[in-house]
Amino acid sequence: MMMNKELNFMIIRYILIVILWLTLTGCGSERIVNKIDLVHTIGYDQIGDNIKASILVGDYKEKETMSATMYVANARSELGLMPALNTKTMGALEYGQLDMLIFGKDYARTGVEAVMNNLCHDPKISTRMQLAVADREAYDLLKASQVSQNSFLLSSLLRQNMKEGNLPEHNFHIALYDYYGKGRDLFAPYLIMEQNQAKLDGLALFRRDKYITHISLNQALLLKLLLQNARNGSYRLQLQLQENRKSETVLQINSSKVSYKFIKQKRSPLVSIQLDITAHIEDMPQASEDQQAQQFRELENKVRKQLTTDLEKFIALCKDKRVDPMGLSDYVLRHTKQIRNAGTEHPAFTEEIHVNLNILETGYGQ
Repeated sequence: MMMNKELNFMIIRYILIVILWLTLTGCGSERIVNKIDLVHTIGYDQIGDNIKASILVGDYKEKETMSATMYVANARSELGLMPALNTKTMGALEYGQLDMLIFGKDYARTGVEAVMNNLCHDPKISTRMQLAVADREAYDLLKASQVSQNSFLLSSLLRQNMKEGNLPEHNFHIALYDYYGKGRDLFAPYLIMEQNQAKLDGLALFRRDKYITHISLNQALLLKLLLQNARNGSYRLQLQLQENRKSETVLQINSSKVSYKFIKQKRSPLVSIQLDITAHIEDMPQASEDQQAQQFRELENKVRKQLTTDLEKFIALCKDKRVDPMGLSDYVLRHTKQIRNAGTEHPAFTEEIHVNLNILETGYGQ
């Protein structure tokens, strides 16, 4: 009986100790959080011989509310920026919640190698972080985000356009794979300012670590179709259904599936690309009732040919600029041991594209 009482006493004692420890641990964590500044967005700009870093820090002063504070620092190199920023903040800067990285165009042209190398070795940086290139200084886009008092504004904008719009799936993990991978090149969303607000305007294409050019949102959808099985996106088309008259319409992607086939040839290998697309037309060019059936039959064929032509032109553009956001060179290297052993990063190859288009429904303009 005495043994049972002692055992019960010890159990109760241990339970109380655990509860007390958990309570003290919770209080301790709160004190630590109050002493740090959480960086949500960072931008890099080239200003003469110096580099400028701008950061947005989330401020949680009240429950369920957030504001954004901006800090700016200049240094001769990327390594000097973080210490310079720390001299301006009340708390120690913490990058574990960093969700958005923006390169100003001039900085991206110079090369993003230093930033990519630094961040990829930091275990605190999330692989889900978003990247983008600005058509101006990154500072301007962060300033616009600060005005909105939302330090996650830009990353939310990009994720929404990946889910519902023309942007291919993208994050820091994908960017690192493209950046360090052989036979492929980095790409990132391209942001502009319109009426003092940030706006998505396509994709920035890189060669190695340097920004080369940017493509439109229409072309961004072509890249999306080549990279992944898509379930959204809209493509603007100029269709000539009657003689001497063109009309713009929008092809809305319902679903798509892409597959690649490697074909050996004597001179250079062939990459055969098969695209199966299910879509609908937002607004068919106006037509009389007796013309609609014939027009619908013509429509699928015309759109299929136009998409095929545009995809061929897009790949030709990438080859001309010597960029490979699709990773076609990587695909060829993985299938050709002889070329891979030769040490070339971008082997010669040809490609052919086959588009199978199924239009489900069509709305007619009034």
